[in-house]
Amino acid sequence: MYQSFHMSKTNFFALYELLETRYGLEEGERISVQEQVAIFLWIVGQRANNRNAQERFQHSGETIFKRFHNNCIGAIDGTHIKAHPDPKQLLRWINRKGYPTQNIMAACNFDIRIFNDCLRNPVFNFPAPRGG
Repeated sequence: MYQSFHMSKTNFFALYELLETRYGLEEGERISVQEQVAIFLWIVGQRANNRNAQERFQHSGETIFKRFHNNCIGAIDGTHIKAHPDPKQLLRWINRKGYPTQNIMAACNFDIRIFNDCLRNPVFNFPAPRGG
């Protein structure tokens, strides 16, 4: 159990009981409170995605999505974008694939409005790459 959920069986049952009794976590139409806690711990402990959880716990993508993503207002993610640094500092910018990049983190809602607002509003002074 520790390998899957990164906690002992005793702690797992204490957590599930606490979430159910004190914080009101409720059984779903097709999924118990214990299974919801197990899926959540497994996803974060294994860095798994929706498809992995579907396969491991034998639930549809819709069931997993409703329980773990339905009330999300947005997302934060990081990525590398091509960069054009000062030639004197080029080596500091080279990524593992051999070309210069900048590691960025972006937050957006699901229609990408927040990110677009930052790009278009001069108040945010969002940097743009040279030449575009």
